[in-house]
Amino acid sequence: MIRNALLALLISVWATPALAAAVEYYATVDRDRVPLDQTLTLQVTLAFDQGDETGEVQLPEAPDFDVLRQGRSDHSSFSFGGGAASFRKVRTWTLVLQPRREGKLPILPGKVEIGGKRYETGKLTVEVGPATGQPHAQPPPRGGGRPPGFPPMSGFDDDPFGSMLGGGPQPSESDLFLRASVDREEVWVGEQVTLSVWLMSRVDVSHVEGLKMPRLDGFWAEELETPRQISATTRMIDGVPYRAYLIQRKALFPLRAGEISIDPVEIDVVSGRSIFGGGRKQHRVSPGATLQVKALPAGAPAAFRRGNVGHWSLSAQATPAEVSLGSPVTVRITATGTGNLQNLELPTLPKLEGFKLFEPSRTEEVQVQQRRYGGSKTLEYVLVPERAGSFTVPALEFASFDPAQGAYQQVRTPAIPITVLQGQGAAVATGPGAAPPAAELGADAGLEPLRSTAVVLAAETPLYERPWFLAALLAPALAVAGVAASPWLRRRQAAPQRRRRRGRSAAGLPAEVAGLAERGDPAFFAACERLLHERASARIDRPAHGLRREELCAALAAAGVAADAIEACTEALATCEMGRYAPGALGADAIAATREAASRALEGLEEAP
Repeated sequence: MIRNALLALLISVWATPALAAAVEYYATVDRDRVPLDQTLTLQVTLAFDQGDETGEVQLPEAPDFDVLRQGRSDHSSFSFGGGAASFRKVRTWTLVLQPRREGKLPILPGKVEIGGKRYETGKLTVEVGPATGQPHAQPPPRGGGRPPGFPPMSGFDDDPFGSMLGGGPQPSESDLFLRASVDREEVWVGEQVTLSVWLMSRVDVSHVEGLKMPRLDGFWAEELETPRQISATTRMIDGVPYRAYLIQRKALFPLRAGEISIDPVEIDVVSGRSIFGGGRKQHRVSPGATLQVKALPAGAPAAFRRGNVGHWSLSAQATPAEVSLGSPVTVRITATGTGNLQNLELPTLPKLEGFKLFEPSRTEEVQVQQRRYGGSKTLEYVLVPERAGSFTVPALEFASFDPAQGAYQQVRTPAIPITVLQGQGAAVATGPGAAPPAAELGADAGLEPLRSTAVVLAAETPLYERPWFLAALLAPALAVAGVAASPWLRRRQAAPQRRRRRGRSAAGLPAEVAGLAERGDPAFFAACERLLHERASARIDRPAHGLRREELCAALAAAGVAADAIEACTEALATCEMGRYAPGALGADAIAATREAASRALEGLEEAP
């Protein structure tokens, strides 16, 4: 029943138009090195489309070997795609060879002509060593993989349905092997060496799985390329064509000098195809590798850091170059190039007199160009000026070791000038007793002579009969009554103001600012800082924005604000600055703590002196 089903399938596929495929004619050996008293197996494969005219097949010649056994098998393979099926014939010759002498013995190429074109298998070389006295065990007959119930078929040494059912011969190490290679064998400490893992095959590969990379101790490793779907390119190895599949490529940066070993890579390969799917799973292990790592030369500049190996450049910029007092300035320090980006150390900005300096934020942008790992790393500082004037961001020094030149390189950024303006409303206030400018007095201002004028009033009417006499008589009594009633009047007038203050204190922050705090919006810090400056400005009767902390504290104390309210105000303003310019330095509860401090500060600012 199975034979009938397969026969029906053969007939249906044969009747389907086939897709043309390339002719394959190649030869492989089961091992490249063999003792003189052992044997090796030479397998020659010819695959071509049904209907191709095949000329005489000339098998590879092995003049330094004796042919102990030879067999041939023919079977068919099918492939579906593009709405059509392709029917191909695969003919395989298996020869068991016994070497006659020691040395590197050649196996000459085989030749065949199909469709007017000539094909060759390529030259093979086998290294024959001294005899070991242990004869090589012969492989089992290839027909041993035939499914039970199928009798041998006349004219075939192998099962014709083996490849259709996912069986067929087991690929040898020379047919399918894994190679992990490095692009150089001697490097400096910190210099990139590229590890490439390739699968080399002379058989059909369905897919790979179970990739196991080594630990790579002694290296900092970064991934360069991992194809999502492997694709083959043709490579010649000792004159033999192979299909090469890139499995993974990594950039390795050695961390210490000396000899460092790279352990083997392991992978599972599913080879062979059949009309019922499946295939054979092969486990392959690559050879290991050894790398010689040189220590960096002596004489490193003082600005050099151990991780600064590669080809790097440095730039620094400050924006804006002119600001008002209290407005921030952003300083960016950026290194760009190739090398170990994660271990790269940039110069830090020193403390600048007249500025409040916040912790920098760090950003990295990875770029891989021509298989070289690198990119850019940036430190971004926020400076808040504390007084007006002209300032300078000092020059920064950066040193690196360039492996291509084998020497240290040192660069220096130019100094950057910054101008801080006094700002709006920050003019120096005059004292209460300050004299007006001379221009306001006039050019002819001078001392007037003292003159007195005597006025003689005629007393024609008696004093007690005049109209104002009664008012003058009652004025002292009314004045005494007013002084006695003034405390009561003041308390009555202040009651609505106290009620308004109590209402504001109970409500805390304004609704829009409180809403930002409840949502955890970082914009809360800017809104809260603006609110505190407005209330403090109203209390000290001059702009608070732009004042240094000690100046603001002194002004609030002079205005009668309580010490705990001043402390809460400065605490809230400091946290607001951190939230605006260096949010990474704050904890998760920063908004809640700032909200509480701002509420206490506002309550103290609204109290009467």
